[in-house]
Formats: sequence, structure tokens, C-alpha cells
Amino acid sequence: MESRKSFEARLKYKMAPHLIGLVMDAYNFSKYGHRGQFRDSSERYFEHPRRVAIISIDELRIYDHEAIVAALLHDIEEDSYILSWDRIQKDFGDRVLAFVKLLTKKPGQSLEEYLANLQKAEEIVQLLKLADRLDNIRDLKGCTEAKSKKQLKETAERFIPWAKKLGDESMRGKEPGTPWTPQYALYSALKVAYAEQYSRIYNPTGT
Repeated sequence: MESRKSFEARLKYKMAPHLIGLVMDAYNFSKYGHRGQFRDSSERYFEHPRRVAIISIDELRIYDHEAIVAALLHDIEEDSYILSWDRIQKDFGDRVLAFVKLLTKKPGQSLEEYLANLQKAEEIVQLLKLADRLDNIRDLKGCTEAKSKKQLKETAERFIPWAKKLGDESMRGKEPGTPWTPQYALYSALKVAYAEQYSRIYNPTGT
């Protein structure tokens, strides 16, 4: 069972103690800010930003404390009023504020405009958004069939090609046989999650 203690343990030896403290402040804000909110699966909403942060740490080996803070807070402004932009800036700095603003889809903003802005952003922000999509595509349990199919379609048309582009760019110029980059790891994980969910939804009997 994931807990605050096990999450904090992931950060030990990866960043300075005072930076771990900032990440755990964001953890607390996220947990409190999403209180009373639930996913389609009926689990509490906080599990999602926490999993995005865990994907970033464990699967992508991102140890940039500001990126992990942004992962924890990426839905806080969209779904909660606990933190204003000014408060995020004051508590976590300009870079975190910029990251969270980029990750927050504005009311009335089209998906095309939202993703276009993200794809021009610093690469680490792009990885956070793709980690967000990876968790969402892994966690379609409880979603309606229509919503699940919409998520799959968006993932196939927009997110997998985006992840592939980052993955291909990350391998360019590297020695043949280079085993791993975070970008390529994310692309591979997204493809696997998509294939599993596609099979579950479109071919549930396995025939």
C-alpha cells in the first residue's frame, strides 16, 4: 500500500533534504486540495497526481524536485481552489508556477491549443504531461465505454506519436544499443498500456 512514508522514501538520496521537504509540502497540498474528489473508479482523486509523481520518479528517473512538485500539483488549480497562482509562486517558485500553468487546461481551451502549447514547452514538462496520460490510460477502470474509447483514440492519435517523437529524438546520436532514455521508456510504457486497454475494451473475450 502506497503511503506518505513510502513516497518520501523514494526521494532519499535523490535530492537534498530541504528539497524533499518542498516536495512533501506539495504532497500535502495535493492531498488536501483534492479531498472529497474521486476518480471514475471511485478511488480518491489524490491517487492520480501521486501516481504521476511516482511514474516520474520510478519509471522516468526524474529527480528534479520542481518537476515532482508540478506532478503533484498539476490538477490542483483546475479541480480545486486551495492554491492560487500567487500562492504556488510564493511557496514553490517561478519554474513550478510555469510548469503547473502549462499543465493546466484553461476553461474553453481546445485540446489542440492545449497540446500545441505543451509541445513547445521545456521537455521535462512534456514528459510530465505524457506521464499524466500514461496513468490515465492505465486507469480506465470505472470509465464508461464511450469515455474509454475517447481516451484510447486521443492516445493513439496524439499522445503516442508525441511520445515517439521525443523518444526518437532522445536516441539520436547515441551509440547503437543504448538501452534506455526516459523519453523512450515513456513511449514504450504508453504503447504497452494502450495495447492492453485496447484489447480489454475492444476484445474483452480474447477471441
